[in-house]
Amino acid sequence: DYSGDQLTARLTQQLPLQVRLILEGGYEKQSYKVDLALDLAGSILPSGELREDENSFFDASLELPLTERVATTLGYGFTRNLSNDQFYHYDKRHSLLFDLSVEF
Repeated sequence: DYSGDQLTARLTQQLPLQVRLILEGGYEKQSYKVDLALDLAGSILPSGELREDENSFFDASLELPLTERVATTLGYGFTRNLSNDQFYHYDKRHSLLFDLSVEF
């Protein structure tokens, strides 16, 4: 269980040929109420402090209709999570998305 603040923003832009560009980003700070921060060996930190995370992300996607019933989405995502718990601390994670949708 945690408390914290979150800020996100999203921009959707309609492009020619019914193509849509979607940009989204955000930041979240999480202060855990009972989870103690751990080191990479799984031991509680000597300070005994509670886990604190700061997460930021950015996503970009392009929605492309191929026909009236078929569409595809191409996307890229970037996430960074800074934490005093080493199991949840990573400087950057990149992801790629390809989605093919068919309506029946």
